[in-house]
Amino acid sequence: MSVDNADLQERTYYDVLGLPVSPKHVTLREIKAAYHRALLTAHPDKVLGASTSSGAELDLVRQAYHVLSDQVLRKEYDAKIKGTFAYRRIFRVTVG
Repeated sequence: MSVDNADLQERTYYDVLGLPVSPKHVTLREIKAAYHRALLTAHPDKVLGASTSSGAELDLVRQAYHVLSDQVLRKEYDAKIKGTFAYRRIFRVTVG
């Protein structure tokens, strides 16, 4: 599974799973717990009035977990988003 730029327009995989801004300190245990929480909020069988967008969100949650739970993929992903999202997330938090 590759990292698709279309999925990275507004949110990082860390955002998708509801993980903190500082991804370097996130453990595999925290990633797994966040994944299970995100599954419950995105799964069409668990969401009232779910539509096809719920299915797309579920796929995004699964892809986020796949990438972040694999050390090699996560390292590549972190390097890819470092310049793009790290600055935007920090800027958004400090400026408003």
